[in-house]
Amino acid sequence: MSKLLRRLATVGSIFLGVISILPIVAKDVFGLSEAVAFGGTSLLIIISTGIEGIKQLEGYLLKRKYVGFMDKTE
Repeated sequence: MSKLLRRLATVGSIFLGVISILPIVAKDVFGLSEAVAFGGTSLLIIISTGIEGIKQLEGYLLKRKYVGFMDKTE
């Protein structure tokens, strides 16, 4: 179990490192100005907020699907 957690932590830290460096590299490659480029932290916040919104929407839709089932048992 400890070996698995170590591997997951290593892969996760490499992924976060790449995500944080990616905007800097993209800015240099595409010649974007500082005002247009997003920082790594901003990118992580935007992505995590989007994923959380999708999860909440899925939960709401699932709840609507089973609302008839819930009403019959009460």
